[in-house]
Amino acid sequence: MPNDVHRDAPPVGSVIARTLLLLATLTILPAQLAHAQSGILTGTVTTARSDEPVPGATISIEGTRLGALSSPTGAFRVINIPPGTYTISVRRLGYSRLIR
Repeated sequence: MPNDVHRDAPPVGSVIARTLLLLATLTILPAQLAHAQSGILTGTVTTARSDEPVPGATISIEGTRLGALSSPTGAFRVINIPPGTYTISVRRLGYSRLIR
């Protein structure tokens, strides 16, 4: 007879608890991974002629509800952008609209 090591089966409650924990982990993990795959757009809005910052410009990612306003230094940040290719629009009263 081979030297097999036999162990008693774990209690049924323990197996169920481990299975539920595994299912909870597998349910939460994809949500976290999906969140981790979002992008961030940062930049500074400046005038074309003098490179001065443009505060209060509206930066929009067209086709989404995502966007930001530029700060007093012209800086902006848009977070949680899903993967993809987008058109960015920048608008400010008194300036021409820029689309890239």
